[in-house]
Order: sequence, then C-alpha cells, then structure tokens
Amino acid sequence: MSYREIHPDQIYHVYNRGTCAMDIFRNKSDYQRFTAKLLYYLNAFNVELHACCLMPNHFHLLLQEPPIRPESSKSAISLMMQRLLNSYSKYFGLKYNHSGVVFQGKFKSKFVCKDEYYEHLKQYILDNPVRKGLANNRGNWPYSFVNIGHQ
Repeated sequence: MSYREIHPDQIYHVYNRGTCAMDIFRNKSDYQRFTAKLLYYLNAFNVELHACCLMPNHFHLLLQEPPIRPESSKSAISLMMQRLLNSYSKYFGLKYNHSGVVFQGKFKSKFVCKDEYYEHLKQYILDNPVRKGLANNRGNWPYSFVNIGHQ
C-alpha cells in the first residue's frame, strides 16, 4: 500500500468537504467538537497548525509535518487526519442518525512552499468566510484561526 508523500518539516494545505457537498458543521457544537478533536490530534501527533477555516460544508487546514516522523510508515499529518476524520464521522453519524460516508473521500493535501504562495494561501483560507458571504470580515468568523503550534 502506498501512502501520500508528506515530508518532514514541510507545510501542506489539507482540505476536504462533506460528501455530495452536504453540511458537515450544522451548528456551533459541531464546530466546537471538530475544533476540540483537531487540537487534541495536533498535540498527539506533534503537527503544527498555521491556519484553519471551518466552513459549513468543508474545511481548510495549513499544517506542518513535524521534523521527525512517527514510528510508522505514514506521516504524522496522515495519521492525524485519519483519526480526526474518523472520530468526527462517528460523532456526526450518531448525532444526526447519518449512515454512510460523511467526507468526500480521503482528505486532499498539497505541498506549500514557504514563500509568497504560503502567505497567499494563508490569506485565502482566512478570507474564505468573507468570500462565501458568511462574515463581513475575517475577524467576524469564529471558526478561523492561525498559528497553533504543537505543545
């Protein structure tokens, strides 16, 4: 089995959305649950979060793989995302009596060079609620945040 290539100490844009573009965050408690699990798994896998935006039917994360790989053939980001999405899917299924998949396939990840593209992408992620008409400015969307390092 081959795993996606994620290299130590590199930054990746990680994202996914609800299957058939369904809302995966339907109320404040859904956003809070995902955020709490995200913070838990960031710490557990020593992954650094540079930016995050949770939208009703999708999410964007800007993550940095730790410099040292876990004792697994998978990257820390892959392990973290697998646990996070599995955990949230179980929560969602129980809460909404939903059967079947919650997310549209495996999470996507794109390598990000730490240069102008990194800054552009970070701004894009944080401005997503404004572009979608959910907030007047990025400070008014409670489900976006930046620079949460590992503990």
